[in-house]
Amino acid sequence: PNLVPNAGGAYFDENVDMFDAAFFGMNSNEARMADPQSRLLLQASWEALERVGVVIDSSDRRDDVGVYVGAMNDDFKVAVISSPALAGASTLDTPIDGASVRLSYFLNLGGPAITVTTLCSSSLVAAHVAARDIAEGRTSMAIVGGTNVIMANFVTEWYSSAGNLSTNGRCNTFDARGDGLTRGEGV
Repeated sequence: PNLVPNAGGAYFDENVDMFDAAFFGMNSNEARMADPQSRLLLQASWEALERVGVVIDSSDRRDDVGVYVGAMNDDFKVAVISSPALAGASTLDTPIDGASVRLSYFLNLGGPAITVTTLCSSSLVAAHVAARDIAEGRTSMAIVGGTNVIMANFVTEWYSSAGNLSTNGRCNTFDARGDGLTRGEGV
């Protein structure tokens, strides 16, 4: 993604609306109504598999491959519920409910499809669950990732009014200089 910082330290993906719907077997209306976080996850996962030379033949079901996704943002569902322009969009496609399922379905995978929502640790916990499932023999391979797209400004405003945002625009995790969180988009 092409991430662009704003004055408040948040990072936004300026290409979040770019998506090759036909490649992923979606018509343009379905793609428009799909949560942008799911779209980013599809694109990034496909690219990651290509880069490491893993070929997933969607005509051959792989029951030994799991999909584990960290996602916590439900902005698209809020937008769907509150916007007449998005009437008819599937609220079942939001990451809280099904980002891992959409990716698993597209790749014709039959292993676990788990979306983890543990706030800021969602992706880390997804990686932990995937590693555990491989170690315990539930899967032989895992696709693990995280996704976030910010569509509702009120969440950032709420964090700001509560004093939760970093004053210097940096998160500084596990550092004494840490004074709050930052928000960003990406996968």
